[in-house]
Formats: sequence, C-alpha cells, structure tokens
Amino acid sequence: MEAGKAAPDLILKKVIQPKGGEFEDWGQFKGKFVILSFFASWRENSIDGINKLNELHKEFKRDSVVFMAVTDERESEIRRFSKNNKIEGWLGAKVPAESFKNFRVYDRPMSILISSNGIVTDFMDSNDLSQDVIWKFIGQDDMERQQGN
Repeated sequence: MEAGKAAPDLILKKVIQPKGGEFEDWGQFKGKFVILSFFASWRENSIDGINKLNELHKEFKRDSVVFMAVTDERESEIRRFSKNNKIEGWLGAKVPAESFKNFRVYDRPMSILISSNGIVTDFMDSNDLSQDVIWKFIGQDDMERQQGN
C-alpha cells in the first residue's frame, strides 16, 4: 500500500455495524470518502483514536465520508467493548493478518484515507486525524476529479 495507488483488498469477516451491512469491496463506496481505521480494544491510544473518530463522524456524516473501524479481535470481544465505548460508523471484527499486511498496519491505531475513487490518499495514527486533515483530503479529491485523474 502506498499513497496514490488503489486501496488494497480488505478482508472483513464480520460486520457488526451497520446492522445487516456487508462489505464486498471498495466499489460499494464509489463517490464517498473512506476513513479506514485499524484499532485494538486493549490499547489505550486506540480508545483515544476511536473517540477522535466519533467526534469527526459527527462533523462529517453529511459530507459523504464513511468511517470504518476494524480489528482482528473476535466479535464477542468487540461487542462487549462497544457496550462501554460507542463506535460510530462501520465496525468490523475478525480482520485477518493478511489485511493488516496489505495495508502495512504494524501498530494501532492506524487510519488510511481512501478517496472517492478508491485511491489511498494518506495514512496516519488515528489520533492525528482532524477536521483540517479531512477537509484537505476532501478538497484534494475534488481537485483530482476536476482534473480528470
């Protein structure tokens, strides 16, 4: 994975929310921006990252931004965790090591910004996300579409 290239495949074995949701591939989000965040319920800085994502979700839910938090933990662990730690947007569990490798996630929390046409734009610690970063992300994507890229 690298910025400017198509987002790699994500293997999402269990979608916890939205209820009834299924992840097929990045094509289902065509025209929307995706913030894909890998987290671990047992890491304090991941909990801080989830709280940051929740704040940003409130700000951008009307701006065609999809927030997707995923982990390799079991569904039962994440359901228990999410009772006390609300997670906005998509939530997935049981992501295999292959997806962590595809996205070069070696530490958590890690967020990957994927443009409305499925291109990786940036990646960073989820705690470093901000409104300014997302507005820049959205604006950069709009400029690329206007230029025909």
